[in-house]
Amino acid sequence: MSVLDPLQQLEVLVAKIGGAEDGELLREQIAEVTAQANQLSKETNASMKRLVGVSNENRSVSSLRVQRERLMGELIAVLNRLQSAQRDASTREKETMKAVAAQDEHVSHQIEMSSEAEVQQRRQLQAQHQQHLNELRDRNETMRQLEQDIGDVTQIMKDLARIVHDQGEIVDSIEANVEHAAMHVQQGATDVRRATFYQQKARQKKFFLCVFLVFLVAIIALVLYFFAK
Repeated sequence: MSVLDPLQQLEVLVAKIGGAEDGELLREQIAEVTAQANQLSKETNASMKRLVGVSNENRSVSSLRVQRERLMGELIAVLNRLQSAQRDASTREKETMKAVAAQDEHVSHQIEMSSEAEVQQRRQLQAQHQQHLNELRDRNETMRQLEQDIGDVTQIMKDLARIVHDQGEIVDSIEANVEHAAMHVQQGATDVRRATFYQQKARQKKFFLCVFLVFLVAIIALVLYFFAK
């Protein structure tokens, strides 16, 4: 099962908050599906870290890096969607709590205004008041859990952001090393060309020196020849 499965269920359930199907059962379903989605997110995040480690150890296999980046993008998109659904649930719960609190305030006012003689009505109002209190307590607990779940997803996203940042630094380091190596190669090529140029000039000098010596020897030989006559 992927994170996407409970996420889709969560989005459907969240849309029911504050509606006719809202109630204790719905809150239990939301809590269960949210916990499942968060657990799968943590497991997927751990798997992603392992994949990053494998791809780093096998940099020559480009397909691993492509797969890693694709999965990373998909996971971040799903986590954003999950957190959006959780925030939506939190907002809807707050609005529903306000509505329930307003209803309870009205009921409490009716209880205060009712007389001791209206026993049946008073009991009904008190039961309704207690129901409101229970609902507010349950929704408050749901809110607290949602905030914790949102925090968990935020932490997972921070971990992924750190991985992306670290990978970026590694890539930058590799690029810097490649650039540095390229500069060395370029400098080496320049040095080779310079050495070749100087070597050619040295050969030219040696050639001219040899020619000069040949002419000098020839002149000396001619001089000696004429003096010998």
